[in-house]
Order: sequence, then C-alpha cells, then structure tokens
Amino acid sequence: MEIIRKFLILSLLVCSTLPAQWSQDPNNNLQVSNFGYFVSACEDGIGGAFIAWGPPQGFFYEIWMQWVDKYGYVRWSTPKRIPGIGESQSNFNLLKAEKGKAIIVYYDSKLIGYSPPPSYPIFKHFITLNKIDTNGVLLWGDYGKRVTVDTNFAGTYNCVEDQNGGVFIQWNEMFRSQLIGESDSTIIRLQRISSIGERLWGDSGKAIYTIPKYYESSPSISKRYPEGIFLLYSRKYIGKTLESYNADGSLNWSKVNQWYGRIIPDSSHGGAWAGIFEKNPGKIQLIANRIDSLGNLSWGNPGIIIEDNIPYNRTYLADYRILDDNSLVILRNNYIQIVNMNGTLVFPDSPYIYTNSNGVVGGYKICLSDSNKFIITWLDYDSSYFYYYCQKFDKMCIKQWENGDVIYSGRNHEEFAFIGDGDYGFIDVWGRYYPYPGVYAQQVSKNGILGEVLTKVEIENNKNKEFNIYNNFPNPFNIETTIKYELKNNSFVEISIYNLLGQKIKTLIKQNQNTGLYNLIWNGRDSEENNVCSGVYLIEVKINNKIKVIKASLIK
Repeated sequence: MEIIRKFLILSLLVCSTLPAQWSQDPNNNLQVSNFGYFVSACEDGIGGAFIAWGPPQGFFYEIWMQWVDKYGYVRWSTPKRIPGIGESQSNFNLLKAEKGKAIIVYYDSKLIGYSPPPSYPIFKHFITLNKIDTNGVLLWGDYGKRVTVDTNFAGTYNCVEDQNGGVFIQWNEMFRSQLIGESDSTIIRLQRISSIGERLWGDSGKAIYTIPKYYESSPSISKRYPEGIFLLYSRKYIGKTLESYNADGSLNWSKVNQWYGRIIPDSSHGGAWAGIFEKNPGKIQLIANRIDSLGNLSWGNPGIIIEDNIPYNRTYLADYRILDDNSLVILRNNYIQIVNMNGTLVFPDSPYIYTNSNGVVGGYKICLSDSNKFIITWLDYDSSYFYYYCQKFDKMCIKQWENGDVIYSGRNHEEFAFIGDGDYGFIDVWGRYYPYPGVYAQQVSKNGILGEVLTKVEIENNKNKEFNIYNNFPNPFNIETTIKYELKNNSFVEISIYNLLGQKIKTLIKQNQNTGLYNLIWNGRDSEENNVCSGVYLIEVKINNKIKVIKASLIK
C-alpha cells in the first residue's frame, strides 16, 4: 500500500496544475495558441512536444514557444518569447536535444538602415541558437549563441541534431570573390555547435564550396550514423555532389551523380533516397537508390525505377522512411511502394493503393511505428469536406487498425510540423489562418486512438506473462470509461478507484476470474452510487497481488 500512497502523492503534485489535455474529437483538436504561423515542432524526448511559431509583424518578426507534455497539457501559463539582439527573429527550426530539452535555430536580424523611398528596412542577419528546457529556461543565455562571430547570410540554412545534444548547421555566406571574378558569389559553410553552445569548427565554420553568381547549388544536410552528416549540393560544370563528414568535421568521402536525392540515414552507416526526375516532356520517373558506408550505389545507376511515365501534374512525392529491417517505404499521392534492402519491390506489379476516395487525396507523412510497421497520414478533401486520415500498416501493407482508417482532424493545415510521440504514434502540429486562427495539435497512438497516451504501466504489462492491462478508454470521459484487461491464467482480480488524496472511492470487482479478455466499466460514481466531481482518479488493478495503477480524468 505504501507504493500506492507514493504514487498518489506524486500524481497530486503533477496533475493538480494541468490546464488542458489531448482531444479525442477530430473536429475539436487541442489549441496550443490563439495566434501563430510558420509552425515548427520537435519531440521533447519524454513523449511530448516543443512547439514554436512566429506571428508576422510587418517587416519585423517574433518567435514564440510552448511546451505540451505527453498527456496533452499545455504546460506554460503563457507562451515563451524567444528574444534576440536584433529587432526581428524569423526562419526558425526546432531540434530535439537531450531529454526534456530542445534547440531552436533562427535568424536574429539587426536593423542597419533603410533603403531609399519607399524605405524598406535593411537587416544584417545572424544565425542564432538557444537551448530551452521544459521549464521554459533559456540555457544558453537570453540571446543564445551564434554559429559564427560575424557573417552575412544569403538565403536559407539547414540544420540537424548531432545525436549528442548539439547541432550541425549548413548555410550560405555572401562573398565577393576575386578568383572567380564574380561580384556576389556565396560560400557553402558548415558548423557544429556542441551541447553547451561551443563553436566546434572554428569561429567561421568550414568553407566547402564557392558558388558562382546566378548558379543554383541547392545545398542540404541530413544525419548520418555513426555521428556525422551527409552534405548534398551542386557544383557548376560538375553536377550533384554528395559528401560524408565525420563528427570532427573531416571529410569521409565525396561522390558525384546526377541522380542523388535527399538522403535519410540507415543503421548500416549508409542511406537511401527517392526522387522524381523528368523523363520526357510532361512525363516523369520515380526513382529510388541507396548508398553503403563508403558512398557506393547499392541499386545500380540510376537506381530502382519505382514508377515510369507518370503525368507530371499528377505526381507528389510526399515522404519516405526506412523501416527496422532497412527496407524503404515511399509515399506518393495515394500510393505506397516498399523496396527491400536488396532492391526488390514488395509490390512489383504496381504500388499499393491505400485509399480509393472520390475526393482529392494528398499523401502527407510517414511515422515509423513498432515491429517493422508504419503509420501514414493523408489529406482527403472536396468542396464539402476536409479531413486528415491515418492508418497503420505492416510491411505487406495489411491494415493494422481493424476498425478502419482514422480521422484525426477536420481542420485545414496551412503550416504544419509532424513528429513522433515517443511511443510509436505521432503528434501533428499546425497553424491555421482562417477561420479559428491559432496553433493546434493532435496526438494519435500506435493503436489508432486519438489522445491515447501509452504509459509505462501498459508497456510493462504488455511484457507480463500472466496478464495485460490497457489504458482506460475514453480518457478523459464524461459518463463512463472502460477498463480493459486480459488474463492469461485463472486469477484473483481486484480493481478499485481512488481519488488523489489516496481515499478509496469504489471497488469495481473483487473475485476469481477465468482466462480471457475483460472489459469493466466505471460510471463515475462512488460506492454509494453518488456522482463524483470532475478531476483525476486512479484505477488500482490488483491481479494475484501484483498491482498496477492507471489514471482516469472525469470531465463534466
């Protein structure tokens, strides 16, 4: 009983100040803020999400942040403003750092003057980073750390976490070159910032390539295992170049091939990609390939042709991910194709069609789930409806949610960020302009249930050889909630309800039961059949003297 008392006291301290929770209504998703655009988000490492947005203010911009925990509670009473030395902060990205911490990367723009009439402001841009924890504390000071001492930036930047609490960054530096003879060329640079905000690759970063005037180099970076990055860019007269850099900034290898695409890393120290390439006017090919740890092409050149002669105006490559067994899942429009590690197609005749909607279908995102499975999300709409769906599949694209595809939002996503929930489900975060402006979020569990948080209680019990205990559903509830458990042997079962003061409210069952699956309902009443008040209650499940506790929220 003492362990239960401690659990109750801890729950009281945690739950008594929480102002919100995940929604289970797709038409009434959790509202994180009543204003905000240009949304970014990242996992917090403990099941929740850090979320950032930036409402435009004319020529000057601001960045705001909020933390939503794994239960869907918006934890900061007011959003956190991310300050800067300059007058405008914009172009931000959030990256997962250590557990309970995130890194925000953004432009901090200093006003240096105005142009001639109509007098547009002129800024000098600095790329700035800061680390923030779940208490809203800026760990690298009020104004953060800069990637260089003094650099003028051109265009966008790219960044990825370094797997050690820091970040890798790529950017273009404006540069006047005497060697090339161009008046305004740029330099591709790389930098690594440590977990405590140190510039590890010098005060100016590493200079990689000088881009001539009017040439589009399109650089990007992605993670690499072991710790490092892949850099993809284009060199004039040479073509697409893919390079592998180690954690210390040294070059591992450099390769040139016109068929390269955005690399995602695999566990064998290589990576894979998919890309759309023009074959004939108005027709394109969808091609996939992968590289080994030395940069060698695994599936020949140009790679595996996934689809051929696709009409250009009907093609949208939404996402691709690598499963546990290193096979590649590709999502295009309403099609799924999977390529095995050896380059064979799981669906050799034609891609799998996951929906036959009469509306317009747009492939959205892939979330990796448990046991070599994955969840896809998609948008389905016409003039009368607008819904976001999701479904979980195994590698043979057999649907895992027997009750059908799940609608998780009926609201348009103007800007969005898509992340995992830490338990093989996902959290979708988006901004909305009109109507009902603001920042919204929705969590969906690996079981396809909106707002279902899989606690350690369930994870532990799923490994139990004698019984399984599942989270009650719905939760929160208004009238009644169902407690589901499975006995693998004949057992003595006692299930009771407690309030947060440790007082027993009601015993639901206390008897021997046979092997099987059981659903037990609590109607929100005490032992005398009086309705209890709204609040958080604890369900104590005792099976053969083994105790597990789960939480239930009653809202009236």
